[in-house]
Amino acid sequence: MSDNLPPIDLQSLSQEQLKNICYDSAGQLVFASSNNAEITPNLRPPTIQEKAHLRMAFYYLRLYKSDKDASIIEQIRGYIEAFHHFCQLSAWSAAWQVLEMPVFTGKKLYEQFRDWGYYREQVEIYPQLFGKIDSKTDCILYYQMGHAHYNLCQKETARQYFQKQLDLAQQIGDKSLEALAWGRLGTIAAKSNHTSQAITYYQKQLELANLVDDKFSIIMALESLGLAEDHFTNRKQRYYYLNKALLIARKYSSDDFHRILFYINTINITQGDIEQRIASFNQQLSFFRDTKNTYMESFILTISSNCYSLECKADKALICVQKSLLLCHEHNYYYQKKHALNSAGIIHAYYLKDYQKGLEYFRESLAISPEFSDLYITSTVYSNISYCYGCLEQTQKAIFYAKKAIILARKSKRKETEATGLSMIGNAYWQNGQRVLGLVIALKALFIMPPWKSANGRLLFQQIKAALGELPRKLFQKMSSK
Repeated sequence: MSDNLPPIDLQSLSQEQLKNICYDSAGQLVFASSNNAEITPNLRPPTIQEKAHLRMAFYYLRLYKSDKDASIIEQIRGYIEAFHHFCQLSAWSAAWQVLEMPVFTGKKLYEQFRDWGYYREQVEIYPQLFGKIDSKTDCILYYQMGHAHYNLCQKETARQYFQKQLDLAQQIGDKSLEALAWGRLGTIAAKSNHTSQAITYYQKQLELANLVDDKFSIIMALESLGLAEDHFTNRKQRYYYLNKALLIARKYSSDDFHRILFYINTINITQGDIEQRIASFNQQLSFFRDTKNTYMESFILTISSNCYSLECKADKALICVQKSLLLCHEHNYYYQKKHALNSAGIIHAYYLKDYQKGLEYFRESLAISPEFSDLYITSTVYSNISYCYGCLEQTQKAIFYAKKAIILARKSKRKETEATGLSMIGNAYWQNGQRVLGLVIALKALFIMPPWKSANGRLLFQQIKAALGELPRKLFQKMSSK
């Protein structure tokens, strides 16, 4: 019967073979060779309009070439146009084939969309396939839609898609897709400052992934557990999860391996030689540039900027963070942009002493949708705003923002960010001429976050050293003015 004919294989389809593409009785495009005796009566040849869509789909998929220097979205324009032409033909299997094609690095196109930040394109494309292939495909598309909506500041919509994925995966008994859904619901919980709930979801993901030996979800769950532990004080547990994920990723996924290694190096940023950390980041940066993972590229550039800041190399720090901001703007990386803007503000405020410019960056970071905020980043930005107002001798504003930072830090149970807010109160008093009180408060903060344990502690230590160096001169000026 004609229904037994194979579906078209888009990656091997030739222009000559276009003539032999027909619809089978189920409405799917199939390839019927000219010597096949079963061409009739169950096959329907395409209409003139359908043939036009077929030719256009073939052109965009096999013949279309963008300029070599074109943006990524232009380089994959042919795939997107081919997808739309197949949808016009109601050739849903062919449209799904397009999304599953490996692009550039061997990843499937729908996976690459995530790395490139083309979230609006995903939201436009994927709903056309809902209910058109099978339940497993719907699960995959729910996952992609959830990820896209989350990054478009629509966290509740994202949660709903992940919940749909979870419900459907449980219904069809797909443990891998169920595990993936638990992991993403954990991400939503973590970014909503429900860390304990997030950890419960990640553990559920790990349990299911181990049942079916799904290495991808095992790595993701271990990585997420390690990063979630960053909200608590259990450093050993954090390293346990991340190092375990690293060992598995070393064997199964170069992409995951470099990402997790980057996270471990970020946590250890104040331990050992900063130059060694920067060298390691540069290696990971090179890897992610080669694989066109622009999200991780922007992330690494921001952290490299922070490293250069700790080394008091403001010029190099500024170059890195500006590159990161360009990528964030081009690819709609809103969450990462909040961090990059905060880093840019730190460079201008703490190292270039341009407090007004620093305030501009910090305010812009706060202005990005609350969907991309967590207590940590918001508390940190409030502290940095306090620092700027303190240095501008606007003491009341400085103390106001420092107290806001401390309140959020206590909610997140992070002593480091609480100590940062406390140090900003010390800075406000110091800049207001109350040197002893300011220094006592700053030293109390330094005791909570010593420089060998945190980047913020190291930055505070640098500030205290600079202030103590200035103290004799300021006292002399005060005595001379009497």
